[in-house]
Amino acid sequence: MRRHAARVARVAATMRAAHRSPSKLSRLHLVPRHGMLVQISSRTTESFARHMSSSEGGLSSAERVSGMKAQLEDYGADFVNIEDTSGGCGAFFQIHVVSSNFEGMNPVKRQRKVHELLHEFIHDVHGISLRCMTPKQYEKEQKEEQ
Repeated sequence: MRRHAARVARVAATMRAAHRSPSKLSRLHLVPRHGMLVQISSRTTESFARHMSSSEGGLSSAERVSGMKAQLEDYGADFVNIEDTSGGCGAFFQIHVVSSNFEGMNPVKRQRKVHELLHEFIHDVHGISLRCMTPKQYEKEQKEEQ
């Protein structure tokens, strides 16, 4: 509780100083949280700015999904399923890829390959969930589900 009160006092003092000197306001990184202004790091601000610029001027979720699917199919994927699990905002994707090119690769190498292939589409995405399988593994999984 004390730490919270101290933070609120610092933010209030900073706001008063910024009000007296508008040049200081440009160096502040304040965001509204829970009905009050909270100071955040410049790294968080830069990350948020990148996210906003990419979501406003970048690819839509549907464009991103179709681009990722085309890239994986060009690689030789036999099956690709990509879902935007963030409710359509394009922040989180669930990707399932089946490819014979994964034969002889361990799971980590498969995921690294998919990351490499999709870098231009996922570099500013909050998160992805990958399932990379060989056709034999996929067939076995399908039989087990039935």
